Amino acid sequence: MQNDTVILAKGAGTALFGKIFGRALQLGVQILLARLLGPAQFGLYVLGLTVFQVGQQIGVIGLDNGVIHFGGIALHQNEDKDELSSVIRVTELLSLGSAALLGLVVYVLAPWFALNIIHQADLVGTLRGFSLALVFAIGLKINSAVSRISRKMFFSVFSEDIFPYLVSLVLILLFFYSAKVSVSSAVIAIIVGFGTSFLLILFFLQKLFVLPPYVISMQLAIKLLSFSLPMFFAVVFVYLLYGATNFLIGFFLSSQDVGIYQAASQISTVPVIILVAFNAIFTPMINKFNQESRRPQLNELYKISTKWGLYISLPLFLTVVIMPGRVLGVLYGRVYMDGNWALVILMIAQLINTGTGAVGYLLVMNNHQKRWLVLVAVAFFIGIVLNIVLIPYWGIIGAACANACAVVVMYLPALLQVRSLLRLWPYDRRYWKGLISAAISAVVVLLISNLFPMEPVSQIVLALGSATGTFLLSLWLLKLEPEDWQVLELVTKKNSMTDKSNF
Repeated sequence: MQNDTVILAKGAGTALFGKIFGRALQLGVQILLARLLGPAQFGLYVLGLTVFQVGQQIGVIGLDNGVIHFGGIALHQNEDKDELSSVIRVTELLSLGSAALLGLVVYVLAPWFALNIIHQADLVGTLRGFSLALVFAIGLKINSAVSRISRKMFFSVFSEDIFPYLVSLVLILLFFYSAKVSVSSAVIAIIVGFGTSFLLILFFLQKLFVLPPYVISMQLAIKLLSFSLPMFFAVVFVYLLYGATNFLIGFFLSSQDVGIYQAASQISTVPVIILVAFNAIFTPMINKFNQESRRPQLNELYKISTKWGLYISLPLFLTVVIMPGRVLGVLYGRVYMDGNWALVILMIAQLINTGTGAVGYLLVMNNHQKRWLVLVAVAFFIGIVLNIVLIPYWGIIGAACANACAVVVMYLPALLQVRSLLRLWPYDRRYWKGLISAAISAVVVLLISNLFPMEPVSQIVLALGSATGTFLLSLWLLKLEPEDWQVLELVTKKNSMTDKSNF
């Protein structure tokens, strides 16, 4: 169990650093564009970006989870590499076909969608540019999942989370200094960023796996698709809800409201990065525990990953919820401060998501992917109906409420399913220490927010630093559990991205 905790913590540390840095770059790109383009042009870019992000998830067709499931089994059960090679090669061929097909569909349908659905002719070129980026992004995401079979997180994190946005940010800055910043130049930056990252992950895979020549099995392809397609439809529902929300705001309100809601939505997902970081290493480990029939150890690791996902995200959550307008104003500009209540609602919803841990992956990796699909589908339809009803009356606050309800409907029943079907539960008596520490941290942030008038940037930095320090100090005074010390030490290890075990 100690070795398993080490693998979880080190992998999560690498993924956490990479995803936080990558999300900072991603936010940096969007904040820079929001300021340079203005709300109207930024809203146009966001509409194209939404199609890109939804298409990226759809084009993967669940193969990122399928290759981890079957690849993990092949790696655990077989010393020869023929079966692992077959899993990887079949996945690569399926991903190539899916990426090319979806990119072509977006390119061809761009005029119809822009003119007849959104009623903005300027969107045509933006969508067609994103269609090319989409081909690279789908290949990158699937091959990044292939690299995680090895449980060495550096390759996946650097190529998928950091490099594309780093390249894009550099190019946007170059366009800015040459006075050529526009929606078109922003799309070009995305194309180049994801194109170079796709080539990079292919290079990394050559370092990770020395595989026999192509071993193609149609039977395996059918099994892989049968497993992956329910996840594909689940992801489609999630991202269609995300995309439909932006489009419905654009339909009922304006592109400026789309930009403001996008700013709030982007910030609200930052705490989920911690959950994603733990899930990135925890998901491949689920197969290992299942193959070795180690359910008690899996349950303990589920508790640890969920607890520390919450612990690490709570200081940021408290800071944003207590001073949402100031956070939006500092990051995006004063015009975006109207999204403060939408941000609070979305942050609460994502805290519920983080607090349930890897429920979706636990269901999927234990062959209950159809149950997960049903939950996601129900949440999708509830979210769409509530968006249509609430947006005309409450604006972007209505959109936030609709999506928060969808998150609750999706994750809380999934948590109960994990308990009843798998006998796994992430909570125990140890959580009371975190609750007390969070309450103390909330008081500190409230005091700083109300009693220390200063520049917003300084106030936010002071509040976040104080919340983090108070939370960790309170946990220490309440006496951390032995495994907590181990996780804290390994997750915060300075050389987590360059540890030799990652290579």
